[in-house]
Amino acid sequence: MKDYMARRYTSDAEFRSHHILLCTLQKKQKCLSDAGFHVLHKLRCALRIKRKYKPYIHFSQDTPNSDATNQPVSNSLVQKAISAFRCQVLHGPTYICTVCHRTLFPNQVKMCKRSRYVKNVRITASCLTGKYVHACDSACTVSCAVPAERRQEWICHTCDSHLKRGYMPSIAVANKLELPPIPAELLDLNVLERQLIARIVPFAKIVALPKGQQRSVHGAVVCVPSEVEKTVNCLPRPSSESQLLQVKLKRHLKFKGYQHFHTVNMTNVLAALTKLKAMHSEYQHILICDAATFEFLPDDDMDDTEEKQEVGVSEQDDQNVSTEEKDEPGLASLLDTCMQPLDFGKQDLLSYGEGISALHLLKEKSQWEIFQDSKLEAMAFPVQFPTGQKND
Repeated sequence: MKDYMARRYTSDAEFRSHHILLCTLQKKQKCLSDAGFHVLHKLRCALRIKRKYKPYIHFSQDTPNSDATNQPVSNSLVQKAISAFRCQVLHGPTYICTVCHRTLFPNQVKMCKRSRYVKNVRITASCLTGKYVHACDSACTVSCAVPAERRQEWICHTCDSHLKRGYMPSIAVANKLELPPIPAELLDLNVLERQLIARIVPFAKIVALPKGQQRSVHGAVVCVPSEVEKTVNCLPRPSSESQLLQVKLKRHLKFKGYQHFHTVNMTNVLAALTKLKAMHSEYQHILICDAATFEFLPDDDMDDTEEKQEVGVSEQDDQNVSTEEKDEPGLASLLDTCMQPLDFGKQDLLSYGEGISALHLLKEKSQWEIFQDSKLEAMAFPVQFPTGQKND
């Protein structure tokens, strides 16, 4: 009987797949019911992986005091694999999937042949956009400067597998993932200018993971409403486009340090708000006042005043750094949303240097009420959602 089953397992592909599936289900059930078997199964998997990679990497056996002790030494096979990988990523991710619009490497895509996807014609027609495929016309010269990969339609393996089965890929742009084009008035805003016009300010603690140093959000993300109209109307208006504001973004006014220190162009801020009032549904009620202007100073006096303010601000920041901010990790303070005030409802986030009044950026409103709003994401990131439409 045992020989018969072995011969059938070797010759019959259908019986082999059924037997593998049955053994897998039995193993999963036994792992759930028997804790000892689950631990033994994990040990077996670890030993199998160790035996698999043992021929490729060996460890040096130098003297105990040597720095190279227990350091992995790669053989020729590993070096060939590393060289092949570097060749594939030499030019970067320059291939664009026609379905999900991701930029990928050559080994992550394949040529898109539309005749393969006939199982669901309606989904295929909506997914295969061909948006980034360059077609040469009269404007192109004899030798077109567009790279060769941009003149061909490509599709990633994930989207190809879904469309062959007649399903909508979850990462497809047609699956309500396409963002509207960003207007020119919003593209030139810096980090602080974008936070000034946002109706919701998100707070998150972002840390670096131990391996790879990739960024990760630690803990809850708190979204606080902001008084955009009150903040912008309190800021002075420039009399010319050459006048700028220096703004510090702080966790609290009593702190001497700051999270961001940027130059704000009020002309760009007002133009962005005007554009959002015309496009965004949540900005139509905002009233912009153009009454306040900068006080006029002669050019020489303005230069002297700016130099004194810069020297005073630099000395004050160097000497009077609060002890609360010294205890915080330096890595998180470099990131955009790494601000976590102790009390989100009573914090004053926006303040200026000497001689300029401080502003309340946050709104006196319960934090729980804003989560009932379905357009929370569009209000927190108006640059990415200029029309205020939510992607469900």
